[in-house]
Amino acid sequence: MNNDVSRPTIAVSGYELEDSDGPSAVIDGARAAGVDTVELWHPATLGVDRTIEVLDEAHLRCVCVTTQTDLVRPYGADANHRIVIEAIELAARVGAPFTNA
Repeated sequence: MNNDVSRPTIAVSGYELEDSDGPSAVIDGARAAGVDTVELWHPATLGVDRTIEVLDEAHLRCVCVTTQTDLVRPYGADANHRIVIEAIELAARVGAPFTNA
């Protein structure tokens, strides 16, 4: 496992998955790609505690928590700020060294 954040890490992202796919699609994708790292999308998570359990059970490590914030979205700055803060807190809980807003 690459723990050196200065070196590139390949991770499987759940961005293109449907909500109905659930975490197994990300886990299966990581296994098929031969990687042990994933990117989580917030707020599209299972909840922090369940997300940590799923990652631990699958022996996967989260390297980035990405938000669904965007300047062209219909919600305002306050909502974006809250989501970014939640993503930072989620990253800290799962041990991800990066967030992407």
